[in-house]
Amino acid sequence: MINTAQTTQLLDRLGQEPSESLESDTLEFKHYSSEAALHNARDLAEEISALANHKGGMILIGIRDSSNVMHGKWSDQLAGFVRTDLHTTRERLRGKLKPFLDLELCEINHAGRNYLVIRVPRCRDSLVATASGKVCIRDGKSSRPMTPYEIERAVKNLQDYDWSSELLEVSPATALNDPVVNESLSDFVTRRQIQQLDRPGLLGSNRGNPQRRSYEEWPSIPWEDDCDKRTIGNGRVQVQSEDEFRGTAGE
Repeated sequence: MINTAQTTQLLDRLGQEPSESLESDTLEFKHYSSEAALHNARDLAEEISALANHKGGMILIGIRDSSNVMHGKWSDQLAGFVRTDLHTTRERLRGKLKPFLDLELCEINHAGRNYLVIRVPRCRDSLVATASGKVCIRDGKSSRPMTPYEIERAVKNLQDYDWSSELLEVSPATALNDPVVNESLSDFVTRRQIQQLDRPGLLGSNRGNPQRRSYEEWPSIPWEDDCDKRTIGNGRVQVQSEDEFRGTAGE
């Protein structure tokens, strides 16, 4: 999700500092003279490909390159950009990429000028290429085509990546679907004949700082082949086998 407050702060800084000093491997600035120029720009699709194949990031449209600013008058970087149909622009950008990306676009008004913000998600399950087949990568503050060796290595990393070990920066108490959690809670309480167990208790967050529970804390719950015991801590769910779970008793 685009943070408009942080983007506004960034625009404030761009009025006082060269854009080159603020760009990074996840932040790119662009300037186009018109909506048609943006739609016809090949470099924009390449920038999106590069960010998606790296860490994701943001492209801010309406910023002149600092090399075109005279005498350190950095406020001249804030050129702004015309208002556009966000849905049309989003779909035209997605049409220049393989596969499609879930791009997020928004417009921000700052000091009387309009700016277009494009949030590019990181693509974790495939490489993103332009419609012409160019696969790009972020290299410091700039983007470039990936070499055949880099593409081969990146594809292999995608195939070998252990997706089940990925740490999600979310809280299980807020990230899960409410109806599904409530249904699971009702079924769990009924099958296990538990007198009292609320949603926080089910998710392991009833004390605000969930702790690892040992096997001895579950004396009345028989082990079933179709139900692994789980420990939840710091937003990460770990699934354990029965032997592993019994081994936590001495911790």
